[in-house]
Amino acid sequence: MKIIKNSNTKMEFIQSSGVNSVFSTDITEICDLLLFEKGDFLIREGEIQNYLLFLVKGDVLMTILSHKGFDLALGGSHSFEVYGEASALWGEIPENSVRALSNAYCLGIPLRKYRDFLLNDSKFLTYIAQVLSRRLKKLSKNMLTHFESNAENLLASYILQNQKKGMFTSKLTITAEALGISYRHLIRTMNALCNKNLIRKESRHYYIVDQKGLTELSNKTYHFYS
Repeated sequence: MKIIKNSNTKMEFIQSSGVNSVFSTDITEICDLLLFEKGDFLIREGEIQNYLLFLVKGDVLMTILSHKGFDLALGGSHSFEVYGEASALWGEIPENSVRALSNAYCLGIPLRKYRDFLLNDSKFLTYIAQVLSRRLKKLSKNMLTHFESNAENLLASYILQNQKKGMFTSKLTITAEALGISYRHLIRTMNALCNKNLIRKESRHYYIVDQKGLTELSNKTYHFYS
């Protein structure tokens, strides 16, 4: 993690993200602009967070460690989102991790100085309550989807949500985590979609061949990104 000292850059992110709308007062003077490089942890399971974080640019992945010892993806984000609120505000030890899939910029409020400020801002606390409610609904729907769908349904949904101009851009290791399946099972499922002429593999990349067919196969209720 690096603190970016450029005040103009920080102001650009504050204005473009609309983060001040979350609070009763302007937070420009009390927040830092933080850079998490690809692979860095914004939050690490079991470690108390020193910042309340607002993602303003980049891609991140939320994971939880399964009882079998591998990471299970809970979801991701590539838009404005708050992280570390429970650990930050109420001292709860994080039970999941958030790591950067690309260079990620966050606006961070140092908690040692400003925890009381946050806990006394009713507008901010209302926002956090709404965020937690939305996350619970999303996780509940995705959990039900996992029970009701097979790997092909979920993979079709995930490919559609991670394609750019018809090319599937997510790393396969991340994809396996997201779907809660082994890497080997993922490769078998990717091959099955290729055999159905829904996608094709060229070198190390996959491309959508039949957008309509892939959409029909997908589970419409599954949303990996917040």
